[in-house]
Amino acid sequence: MILGRFWMCIGVGSAADLMQASPDDTYVTYYDISLTNEDVDTLKNDWLTDNVIAFWEEYLEREVISHYQTTRIILLRPSMSYLLYQTPDPRSLRGALPEFSRASHIFLPINDCRSVTEAEGGTHWSLLLVSVVDNVAFHYDSLPPGNRNEALRVAQKDQCPSRSRIPGSSN
Repeated sequence: MILGRFWMCIGVGSAADLMQASPDDTYVTYYDISLTNEDVDTLKNDWLTDNVIAFWEEYLEREVISHYQTTRIILLRPSMSYLLYQTPDPRSLRGALPEFSRASHIFLPINDCRSVTEAEGGTHWSLLLVSVVDNVAFHYDSLPPGNRNEALRVAQKDQCPSRSRIPGSSN
């Protein structure tokens, strides 16, 4: 049901509509997130861009999570997860990141792109779920070990609550 409302919300058009427009043209904007024609086109091949993930997170926050007033979940955008991964001193991000200590759970999309100079880099997404209340992180990856090292690096950052451990790892 949620997915159906999501697709209605973005109003996925026909293939002809997408072919007539430039890949960089905005297909739809939902609050702060804009999907391009290229983003929408990648979905046909089961490929996720960071914009698609950010769009889905924005939708979940506004249309689903907002109905649960006591929920303390943070859906960190892919760009912020990547910034947290790449920043040597995550304390410098304090003003840009949400207040993690107030959250019960933090969902962080993890990408395998290691180069900050490569635009749209990376070929694989996974999910790091940090349970702040239990001081543990869980890494979900459809192609293990996949992004395990990247997830460990993010989980061990000072800004990640209590430098969460991932079960089954040596951290």
